[in-house]
Amino acid sequence: MASTFLVQKISPDEPFFIGRGKNVNFELHDASVSRMHAKIEFQNGRWIFTNLSQTSGTLFAGKNIEQKEIEDGDIFLLGLQQLRFALKQNELTLSHVRSLEDVPAIPLSKDSPIFLGRGEDDDIPGTILHPACPKKLAQATLCGKRLKLIFLQSHFHRVQFLENHETLKLPWCLLEFRDGNIFLHQKDIGFSLTVHDVSVHLSKKNILEDIRFSLPAGKILSIIGLSGQGKSTLLELLAGKVKRQNGSIFLDGIDYEQTNIRREIAYLPQEPLLRNALTVMETLKLAARISLPKDYTKKETEKRACKLLQLLHISALADSRIAVLSGGERRRIAIATQLMSAPGIILLDEPLSGLDPLNAKRLCGHLKELAAKGHTVILTTHSYEALQISDKVLLIHQGKVGFYGTPEDAFHYFNAEDPEGILETLSDKTAENWRDSKLETAVDFPESARSYFPKVSHKNFFFSFFPVLFRQWFRDFGKLFSLILQPLIIGALLSMIFSNSSSLWVAAFALILCANWFALSLSVREIVQEKNLLLDEFRRGASPFAVITTKLIFTAFFAFLETGIVYAFIAKNIAVFPSILLFVILFCSVLPAASAGIFLSTFAKNPGQANAFLPLVILPQIALSGALVPFDQTSSIAQFLSHLIWTSYNQSALKALFTGLNPEHFDIFIPAGIALLIYIISILALKIMKNAK
Repeated sequence: MASTFLVQKISPDEPFFIGRGKNVNFELHDASVSRMHAKIEFQNGRWIFTNLSQTSGTLFAGKNIEQKEIEDGDIFLLGLQQLRFALKQNELTLSHVRSLEDVPAIPLSKDSPIFLGRGEDDDIPGTILHPACPKKLAQATLCGKRLKLIFLQSHFHRVQFLENHETLKLPWCLLEFRDGNIFLHQKDIGFSLTVHDVSVHLSKKNILEDIRFSLPAGKILSIIGLSGQGKSTLLELLAGKVKRQNGSIFLDGIDYEQTNIRREIAYLPQEPLLRNALTVMETLKLAARISLPKDYTKKETEKRACKLLQLLHISALADSRIAVLSGGERRRIAIATQLMSAPGIILLDEPLSGLDPLNAKRLCGHLKELAAKGHTVILTTHSYEALQISDKVLLIHQGKVGFYGTPEDAFHYFNAEDPEGILETLSDKTAENWRDSKLETAVDFPESARSYFPKVSHKNFFFSFFPVLFRQWFRDFGKLFSLILQPLIIGALLSMIFSNSSSLWVAAFALILCANWFALSLSVREIVQEKNLLLDEFRRGASPFAVITTKLIFTAFFAFLETGIVYAFIAKNIAVFPSILLFVILFCSVLPAASAGIFLSTFAKNPGQANAFLPLVILPQIALSGALVPFDQTSSIAQFLSHLIWTSYNQSALKALFTGLNPEHFDIFIPAGIALLIYIISILALKIMKNAK
């Protein structure tokens, strides 16, 4: 069925045909519509609608018609499908909505508002069936002759007005206001996609050039081609990971540049982005917290998760740890996490790569089932199995379109029996031959109805991320063992070194050095080891502030505990006993180091690089702290630099406390200020990475 959301512009240059057949300009998948049902022509400055159906006919104003001049706002009923026309300055556009028999009128009044929101029974007026819609979305009332919509999700309620015969496209449905009634058209999950003359340049190289195709909603598209020809780049472009140099992309007629519409796209790279320490159900619940509205109850979330597990035939894995799953199972779990919010388009990069034939066949079956439920699926592949389930095939060769059509047409065009046979025929002339073949269909610029993306409140991610970190740390027995053993060994060694005659200055330096080492070693891999996963979660609605803050608190807390264990070993030997001020100074030693570790982890490309950065941070802290060489014996440059690092203040504060003096307040607060500054920079960096294209 044609997308409820599209508005199509009609060219005056040639007749425009509507029907159920394949050789029409506007296809309606409905048995009540004839294969060639109607024709629209521009004649002598007038638009003429002509009925071609000899069976179900065409109704206008409740009467059968054969021909009529089209006027602005005209509504025609073809079988059970309703078409509406808008005529502005001789430009004609067509919008398709389901028939009035399918969409009951919801009467409005000034005194009794209708509430719109998520539900499962569309017999109840105002119910929206899309799973990502809030339960209480908006209140609809009559305001004179206009529809007044008050959106209830934000603290400051947003208001939208609709005039008579006007429509408003929401992410989950289409609202039509006509003659004092609302007609609520439920949205098919999938988005239609239009790509028009899109090019991508990376590192001064043309990766994609003049890519154009149009994909209806609820279809499967396989992108094929030799390696390195731009297939994955096209997926990354659609996912918002790379930027186009020119051209246009529309999703359901909405300009792709709108950030809100790109949130409706799910992207799965070749390697599934999952946390190995979590179970399947824990993974889905976290995905629900990120992407589903705040008003989802625990019961609703579990029901949604179980429904997705059942859809992908992995219900038996609900309590299994991600780490023990096979490649095919991990891919299905990754798909389930992305499906939690019912995205309009699912992008998969080589989803069948590395799978045995049985699992590849099963995954293809699941993708076919997703398309049957309305999702639009786009995948890169070399698999014959994938082509068998595809509705369309796009061949990319040397960054250009070499073919676009059905799989059957592709095999016929290239005179091949399988994908390998197609690839063997490719040459430098492939894209040129396709352009010259006259088989390439024109891609029209779709025009969209008025759209609005209400703000949707999500559950607090801050507190939900603490248990995630806890499971990640304490289900990793190697990490847990190191967390416990490291301070015990270091503390035992220091207890053998220090005595009552030891320098308190050196003892203070040893504690500060331990605090920095523990904090840096715990935090330096926290972001980089799951950066791609975090950026994907940020795109779907997770908060960089919540992630950075929880990771900082978590690493700083455990580094503080480790430092406390070391202190417990040497406290008696150096005759320095615990106090609140001591623990404040130690925590102010740990905090900036943990912030610096998070900062390094944010910018590092991989864990190995993050580890390599460690000496660049910890060596200046040692050299410029004033413990190895007193400040008055160093150069003026070294004295200046010592004011920029936190350990010089930590050293001064702890030494004063150990010798019975009161530390200066700035020796305590400046390290905390440095930690805050590094923390803010890390959050801003992740926000920039999230939005980078």
